[in-house]
Amino acid sequence: MVAQYPLKLQKIYKKVDLNMRKIITLLICLVSIQGLAQVKQTKVPYRDVHNAGVKYIDIKVNGVPQTCIIDTGASGVTLNRKTFISLVQQGVIYQHHVTGKRQVALADGSLVEVYTFKISQLQIGDLILRNIEGYITPSDDAASLLGQSLLDRFGSVTFNNQAKLLEIEYTPISFSSLKKIKLIPCLKEDQVIVKQLLTSLQQQKELQQIDFEIENQLPPQNAVDRVSEGSIALRSFSQEGVEMTKSDGFLTFFETFIKSHSGQFLEQHVYDENMTFYYANEMQGYLEVWVRSK
Repeated sequence: MVAQYPLKLQKIYKKVDLNMRKIITLLICLVSIQGLAQVKQTKVPYRDVHNAGVKYIDIKVNGVPQTCIIDTGASGVTLNRKTFISLVQQGVIYQHHVTGKRQVALADGSLVEVYTFKISQLQIGDLILRNIEGYITPSDDAASLLGQSLLDRFGSVTFNNQAKLLEIEYTPISFSSLKKIKLIPCLKEDQVIVKQLLTSLQQQKELQQIDFEIENQLPPQNAVDRVSEGSIALRSFSQEGVEMTKSDGFLTFFETFIKSHSGQFLEQHVYDENMTFYYANEMQGYLEVWVRSK
């Protein structure tokens, strides 16, 4: 329809359309952050095969459906080697997601050395957790497990044995202790993007008490190289900050912002970094947002 109008009118319509998209994006961002103030609840069906007391539940690991045994004696999310290789072959997990080794408890209480890897998105019912540590057992046949350390992340977990439902209530994240967010553009061309991001953040009701600051000096090249190209890195300096940056609504806000600047970022390329390992003391209430366009 626009092509039927004179060039001058076409430019006007395009400008109106662009402004409308910006308004819609801002509204979505507002909903994303405001959703953090609400208690999230979900009821997930489980199966008790032959009423043997073994509970099977369906989850999604980076969007791929998996069946796990719920086992409070096990650690976190444990996948067997065959399942992990399948996820790699499907392109939802990459070799660089493997982060190291550690000992974990299996369902029978025994300890085994396993590889650890980062799960970008873990979905249980309609709850989504980000950047969760997972484990890879050396066996190809061992059952995948959903263990206690993951269940402990929720405010309340109840097994409704009559209805065969896992009832989960997620404890909401509080931003009352977050005092300062520093926005850091990695490149000169990122300075304009950071100003736009600041405007969006300042519109969030839950972040009204926060002091925002833009770093005026560009970081040295070795610091820029640590940030993935076409991404936003959320760097937290306290354990409480780590939990904030992992929360679904907080990440969704930045992912929505990236979508509104799709030509400058890779899709859904927002990640968190736990900086507490590099400092003797935690820096409470402080968060850095590093922005590097592609």
